[in-house]
Amino acid sequence: MKKMAVVLISSLFLLSLFTFAEARSYSPRTTTYRAKSGAYMGKTVAQGNTAKTYNRSGKMVSKSVRQGNTTSTYSRSGQMVGKTVKQGNSVRAYNRKGQMTSNTVRQGNTITTRDKTGRLVAKTTIQKR
Repeated sequence: MKKMAVVLISSLFLLSLFTFAEARSYSPRTTTYRAKSGAYMGKTVAQGNTAKTYNRSGKMVSKSVRQGNTTSTYSRSGQMVGKTVKQGNSVRAYNRKGQMTSNTVRQGNTITTRDKTGRLVAKTTIQKR
């Protein structure tokens, strides 16, 4: 299983990241920092097919459950807020109405995310330990 040490993201977009590994379950922990300031933004802690995301105050903000190629994300109150579907090296995100909201593609150590119109909204670089 691949470990992610640091995830650098655009300071304009805060992403709730899931592990983009080929493993059957999530990586144990992902830590997120702002690209320009280096400020700690939060973490994702996983166990098996479930991952919980916490903000920088330590409060759980979401829970994701993976079943096959689909990951459903729930709010703190348990309401489904979206899902992602993995196809090859890309992941498409959908809102709770089933409308596609983004397409994320991994090429090597770089993950790019584009919105539904194809505009680049985030670029993530994975640094391996």
